[in-house]
Amino acid sequence: MTDFFDYHTHNWNKENAFISVKMEVLADKIALPSNSKFFLEYHPWNLPSEYSGVDEEFYSLAESEAVFGIGEIGLDKLKIAKTSLQVQLAYFEELVKLAARLNKPIMLHIVRAWDEARKILDKYKLPQIYFHGFYGKIEFLRELLNYGMIVSLNPKMLERAELYDFLRANGAYEGRVKLESDDSDVDLSCLYAKFYERLRNGGNK
Repeated sequence: MTDFFDYHTHNWNKENAFISVKMEVLADKIALPSNSKFFLEYHPWNLPSEYSGVDEEFYSLAESEAVFGIGEIGLDKLKIAKTSLQVQLAYFEELVKLAARLNKPIMLHIVRAWDEARKILDKYKLPQIYFHGFYGKIEFLRELLNYGMIVSLNPKMLERAELYDFLRANGAYEGRVKLESDDSDVDLSCLYAKFYERLRNGGNK
């Protein structure tokens, strides 16, 4: 990966990125930008109110060589009014099981549901887990990194001095903490430059 690799975006044309795309987009056989990889998305925000299983077309596309990984997938307790946690869990486990069978990495969207997600993840062997959009307590970040994940940060996390203190004190983690644009048009090269400058300066702006 390049120094300014975007670890999660929905921009189909983004170079040097992990691009999360919906199956209808991938089915149109869009071209893969330079040095980018596609993740096939089954977002927890878009799940139905009742569990009926993952679409057959998704299974077919997931097996394609064009698909590097599965995601974003996950659990979001802020969305249980639309889709109950029970239904979210059913879809999440089916998708994690699929990724494990295909030996493909996953991209996680987890909001206030890590304990539930971990119980499922513990049951399957995956080549890599990416946790996207992290914005939370440093101890939670430590737990995710100790689990073996690569974690991409919400840009707001870069304003927190304790992040840099943590990374400077735990150098082994630094290579697994990354940045992302998600659905914004932020300039990742500038964001990475800011991140590394503050890391060198101990978190000072």
